[in-house]
Amino acid sequence: LDCSVFGPTSGSAHCLRFDTLWYGILEVGTGRTAFEIGIDIRTGGAPGEALVLGPAQPLAVSADGHVSAQLLGDFAPFEAVPSFASKFLLVPWQPATHDRVLGGQRNYLLMDRAQADLTGLQCNRVGVSYTAFRYEADRCIKRVGSCLGGQPEDLHIADEALRAQGLPGTYQLENYGNFTSAVTGADKVLRLQVPAVQLSVVTLSVAADDLRFVVNVSPGVIAKAALADFENLAQGGVLQVQATNVGDVTADYVVGVTNCTSDVLVGTGIITDAAQTRSIAPAEDAWFYFSVYSTSADPRTSACTVRLQDATGAVLDVRRVPFNTTATQTDTGAQGGTGGQGGGLTGTPGTVAVPADQCSTCSIPNVACHITNGCWTRLVTALVLLAAILAVAALAAWCLLPYCAKAAGRACARCCCAVCCCGRHRKRRSRRHAYGH
Repeated sequence: LDCSVFGPTSGSAHCLRFDTLWYGILEVGTGRTAFEIGIDIRTGGAPGEALVLGPAQPLAVSADGHVSAQLLGDFAPFEAVPSFASKFLLVPWQPATHDRVLGGQRNYLLMDRAQADLTGLQCNRVGVSYTAFRYEADRCIKRVGSCLGGQPEDLHIADEALRAQGLPGTYQLENYGNFTSAVTGADKVLRLQVPAVQLSVVTLSVAADDLRFVVNVSPGVIAKAALADFENLAQGGVLQVQATNVGDVTADYVVGVTNCTSDVLVGTGIITDAAQTRSIAPAEDAWFYFSVYSTSADPRTSACTVRLQDATGAVLDVRRVPFNTTATQTDTGAQGGTGGQGGGLTGTPGTVAVPADQCSTCSIPNVACHITNGCWTRLVTALVLLAAILAVAALAAWCLLPYCAKAAGRACARCCCAVCCCGRHRKRRSRRHAYGH
């Protein structure tokens, strides 16, 4: 910056403007499990009757009173249900015609609450406002936008870049599971479909005069099973499995991923999700998604076995799925590499980083520039030198003024000290000339 008070640009202005797109920030509360268990009651050729159990309705009785059902509780699942109570949900809100608002759930973001400050007093937090921007420390020597990082636009762009590479993101809602509904209109609720197997304890009390227990079994095949290559020790990959019911009745199927091995070493450290159960109608398909992780940092070729079973446990189809895991990419972050462009802090390893030199651009008389850039040492030095010069000049004038007054009288007041002294020398030469006569 040209801080010269005598130049055409004696100062600078830094403005904070908000984007036209506004996000709604919603706190995610504690999750609750919701499900329904359907019981179909049929007696002879009479029309069937349905009883429905769930956490909100644990008891049900048939119309004739011959059958009663009670939900006693659930067993702990193999995998814990995800919790988002420590998150903020960011929803594109206004204007309603904005592409990101019209895109709906695809553009929702989930982030840690520590990444936001709703008071607006902290830089580089979602919610930053004028106060933090105006009073940022050392703002004149920092890069442009140093206080405005970590905004929703930055999170969205980062995840879109990963999506373009076929990699899972960090903030977009779709990376956290299959949400069947989200914040739309007046509906402010997130519903996450959990694919894990959940076992419940149900008691049935029936008249056992004519009782049959029927389990539907239908043939099925694995139509597709694929897993794209992914990076070791990263967020892993997603194994997609398509199962098809090729029979004539609706039946339950179990799909599991087992026997993950490596072509390089035995024991790859491959971790997969628990088996999943789904009911499939005749001639229809169902998709199963499994997260696959690698605990090794070295690149290698691995494979996992996908197994399809019916409700009785009989194996219907098996598919071997090969895939590659790439080497882990390390990043030294802000502490590695070289310094960025545009000012900021510079330094070498083992030394204390100091601000970039902005003081050399300030002329000595320009006090405002020194104060703006914090050049206190330079300013104090200049003031001390100026005071010393003035003191010497005052002392010299005080010492010479009596001699000038005696030699030149009133005329000495109108001339400088050098002229006074010359006048005195001329008087002395005149006196010596007169004495010689």
